Amino acid sequence: MLLNLFTIPALAKIGSFPLLLSLHILFSITIATIAGLTFKGRYRSSFRNVFLFFTLFNLIFIAIGYIFSIALVAILYILKYEKSLKNVKFINTTNHEEPFHKVNRFCGEGGLPTYVNNENISHDLRMQALVAISKHKNKESISFFKQSMVSNDDEIRLFSFLILDNFEKDLNAQIYSNLILFNDNSQSDFQKAAVAKALAFLYWNMIYFELNDGQLQEFSAEQAFLYAQQSLSLTLKIGKDPEQFHTLFSLLGKIYFYRDELELAQEHFNIAIEKGSNADFIIPYLAEIYYMQRNYEAVSKVFTGAKDLFINERMYPVIKQWIN
Repeated sequence: MLLNLFTIPALAKIGSFPLLLSLHILFSITIATIAGLTFKGRYRSSFRNVFLFFTLFNLIFIAIGYIFSIALVAILYILKYEKSLKNVKFINTTNHEEPFHKVNRFCGEGGLPTYVNNENISHDLRMQALVAISKHKNKESISFFKQSMVSNDDEIRLFSFLILDNFEKDLNAQIYSNLILFNDNSQSDFQKAAVAKALAFLYWNMIYFELNDGQLQEFSAEQAFLYAQQSLSLTLKIGKDPEQFHTLFSLLGKIYFYRDELELAQEHFNIAIEKGSNADFIIPYLAEIYYMQRNYEAVSKVFTGAKDLFINERMYPVIKQWIN
């Protein structure tokens, strides 16, 4: 019965109907405007949508709509949310009430191999260190996994074998797919030159990562040399260099160095530098060639020009011995 008091016929009996209707519309629009501004400021909502919703809601539900709308707007205005950061590139820590929690490192420099090989450390920590190392596929990590294959811990030994096996299978799969492309007669000479270059580096990686031994290693060296030469001959044939053409000369230099053909290795290393290869990666090879040739003055001279190697933690002690 209480709701009947707020119907339009009931209000018409109380006074002038046009006056009451005008006041009703005015109140509805006022409340809707306040609600729209509140929602827009806090929730990035569309002012128009919120305004229309509250206006229609108050027009339909006389009096009760006022109470509900005012209560809802008041609650949302008072309600506080935790601050959240979105799309932030820089955080000013001075504005935070609580300091960031200190995060301790898992281990120090060079500590991961120590964790794995130390049997006094728990098995879980050793496996965590092994998993962390497996994320980096480089010569050091591959060598480390080879050492871990003689571990007394079965899980560490099997995990190391799995990493090495998957890495070798991945290289073999890449070699196989590139061999199919190279033997495809529909390939242009330029495409074959690029594929031959890829094959040369893939075969060389089998030697670089020490994934095969004995005759297989010799076979990989022969194949790397063969496809590097074919890539060069195809490039000269079409008169156009494939991308990063200079890397072929540095690869040939490494293959000649592997074969102990020092003069040819030196020649190709110098050509690679002339064609744009990063000298910092080649200078150590040249220095070793000069050393094997007992040309110690050339060793000192070539190291003197390697400015960027002074910040290399491995080469710096060697360079200091030769330039002082």
